Amino acid sequence: MIQKNGVVPERTLRTATKIRKAIRDILLNKTSAGSRVFTDIATPEWDETLPAILIYPESETIELFSQAPREYKRNLLVRMECIAAGQEPDNDFDDEVLSISDALDQLLEQIFCEMTRDETFGDQCSESFLRNIEYDYKSDGALPLASARMSWEVCYYNFAPINSEKQNVKDDARIASTEFKVGHHDSAPDNVVEASDTIELQSE
Repeated sequence: MIQKNGVVPERTLRTATKIRKAIRDILLNKTSAGSRVFTDIATPEWDETLPAILIYPESETIELFSQAPREYKRNLLVRMECIAAGQEPDNDFDDEVLSISDALDQLLEQIFCEMTRDETFGDQCSESFLRNIEYDYKSDGALPLASARMSWEVCYYNFAPINSEKQNVKDDARIASTEFKVGHHDSAPDNVVEASDTIELQSE
């Protein structure tokens, strides 16, 4: 959600950041990547620290969910890049060597199991699900690399920021007075107050 002057509400940024950090905490030391789980696309050298998982936002769609108070439904697409390295076995019958393809499959399965244990990431979002996986292999470097990009859709809701000027409301503005003027014998009201009431509004 972009506000006037192109300013993104700080509350929204914190929500997206919390989601990425919650995903990192879910995967930390729970897969073959160990502690190599990063919430930024910029990481250290990979060749000696693989497998590794990179978590970063890809896109976000926003729709108005309710008018009063104004609430938005947000669908954040989180990209999770999983990178593995290794040597391909000499033949398909060498069970002692975990191939680079098998290593990547193992990492993806571990991630899927951990991510689906709690699809709200500890109540950080409404729901989440895996949308798709893309694969890539590189064998032209010193160390063969295999990667998979998992796209997770994360749904959450948030309210529009409250105007701070409107929060400075005097206490007497929370008191409403009501008067009832009733006509008689099908005539118009005669400006005589028949009843009155004072209502004090509760503060949130």
